[in-house]
Amino acid sequence: MKLPAIVLIAVSFGGVLISASAARLITYPAPAGEAPSVDYELEVEGRAVAVYTARTLDPPFAGKQWDYGGPYSFANFDLDGRVVARVKSKRTLDKAVIRPAQARVQVTRENEHTLRLVIDGPCKFSLEGAPGEYFVQLEGADAEHNVQQVLFQNVTVNGQPLRENSPRLRIGQNVQQVRFSTSR
Repeated sequence: MKLPAIVLIAVSFGGVLISASAARLITYPAPAGEAPSVDYELEVEGRAVAVYTARTLDPPFAGKQWDYGGPYSFANFDLDGRVVARVKSKRTLDKAVIRPAQARVQVTRENEHTLRLVIDGPCKFSLEGAPGEYFVQLEGADAEHNVQQVLFQNVTVNGQPLRENSPRLRIGQNVQQVRFSTSR
């Protein structure tokens, strides 16, 4: 089962730390009319933070090439300094990953449905399903939307090397050269 992505956005503001151990934190309600997420709950420093569903596939985008495996859920809060957050899901979070990998977020799995996140400061990151649960899709990158060359090096999908005939790889008609390589 594909795990929907939750995108957490932590934004900085000019503020002063309340104490040496507590960061200043502002939370916001979900925008009026936005559906709350049925996939996730979030609390930051013990305070509930609204998590809502992004309508990424509503018209005019429904049924188009932009379906990258949603639904997606979003949360937004302001912080100044380090905070502890907990993400809960009815689905298992055992294979969830933080992207980008260099985000200043330390993850501890409390159980299969709860992650404890230590966020060192303002940043943007996403919590996504396990690697390999999403398709690799190549469509184009230059001004004419053509991919001239692509090299997949040491890429695995569900523990198996990614190959040209992988069912999880879709190569668009404008891609001119794709190479696969493994190096140790």
